[in-house]
Amino acid sequence: PAALGQQVDGASRNGGATAVPTRHSLARPEALRTTAFWLLATVVSCNSVLGTGLIFHQTNLLGEIGYSNAEAAAMFLPQAAGAIAGGLAFGWLADRAVRPLLPAAVMLLLVSTLLLGGSATAFPGVLLYTVVLGLTLGSAPAVQGTLLPALFGVRHIASIAGVLSFVSVLSSSLGALVFSVGSDVFGGYRDASLWLALWPLTVAVLAALFLGRDDQAVPQVPRAIEQVDPAAQLRHALGRHHETVVLQAHHRKDLLSGLDTQTVAPLQRLPVRGGQALAHLFREISRHDPLLRGSG
Repeated sequence: PAALGQQVDGASRNGGATAVPTRHSLARPEALRTTAFWLLATVVSCNSVLGTGLIFHQTNLLGEIGYSNAEAAAMFLPQAAGAIAGGLAFGWLADRAVRPLLPAAVMLLLVSTLLLGGSATAFPGVLLYTVVLGLTLGSAPAVQGTLLPALFGVRHIASIAGVLSFVSVLSSSLGALVFSVGSDVFGGYRDASLWLALWPLTVAVLAALFLGRDDQAVPQVPRAIEQVDPAAQLRHALGRHHETVVLQAHHRKDLLSGLDTQTVAPLQRLPVRGGQALAHLFREISRHDPLLRGSG
């Protein structure tokens, strides 16, 4: 969370050095003007349309290879197990360096699902189809939940996520219709499943090209450095020093100006040595304080 500029749970906002956010937060209108948002929306839409269509027409699709309604419905059980595994696995992967590649991975899983759905006839193949379908449906929310703050920041995350939720719900409502029309056009649900695999395959290529490079898909906006607490920065720097000589008043006059009395009082017995210690302290403070970097 800290890497995205979020406050650590339970931490006081005034109890330490102010963190500089690593990514500027985009407002919803700004996010809607980025390629990254619409690519992610395309991934969400594709997964919602085809995933919902496969679930809705599972009895029809498996019925074409002789499964009864009860047998086809029983396949929802391994599908649920796959969804749980997909959410856990992709949630774990989302914390790793492969995160930008995960939207493409979700689409490739969907391609595999559609190909299996259109070609599997034996029970092991059908079982694999239902498990992979569950993996696909479980992985998408985990990827969406981690990529949104990584791409757009956290300040306006609710309004941006709301647009994606709208896209997902609207797309889900079209899933059953897409497969129904596809079965008429291509001569059956299994044939429709094979042909529709071209859609997520195309999206996977685009996602790998434009989202798979890194999390920098959103244009960078200059960040304003927040106000730094000098007392907290000084306390942090002094805590790392191990020398044992008293710092004289004339050595610390400029360094301590502006600090509160509570901070100055313990400095009567600082473990530092003369002018070299002051130079060392300044380097330590400037290393943690962006406002002092480059000031000599």
